[in-house]
Amino acid sequence: MTDEGLLYAVSRYDLRGFLIEPASIDPYLQRSAIQAGPNALMQMGPLWQQLMEILPELADGVPVEGTPALHCWVWPADRVEDGVQRLQVLDAGVFSQRVQALVARGAAGNQLETLRQLVRLQAELRAFLQAAAERRDAVLLYVV
Repeated sequence: MTDEGLLYAVSRYDLRGFLIEPASIDPYLQRSAIQAGPNALMQMGPLWQQLMEILPELADGVPVEGTPALHCWVWPADRVEDGVQRLQVLDAGVFSQRVQALVARGAAGNQLETLRQLVRLQAELRAFLQAAAERRDAVLLYVV
């Protein structure tokens, strides 16, 4: 079974509680009110790991241990804003080169299809993070 990456925009005030009690993250994310907001959830699917690998601009996430997730990272609101700024200056050619290098290493399947999916995901990620930054939300990557 392939891991699925789910990206959540969460209240920066709730983030403090997650870091104190990581087991509280899963019940929080299950609440339908959290999932109903605009840009509150982005499904990254199985390409989450490849996308994070080719976007070192987002490498400053804080790992959270003690959750039922396979992996969990958080970005406080200030790091979300910093990530948005770093992604804004990322050149499309550089991004394409990173994807091609990933495919050349055999870390992805069909090169053209993978490129299309990663370009689409990157555009969605930019919009998601921009909206979260405007709301001063924290962001949580939850891998199940």
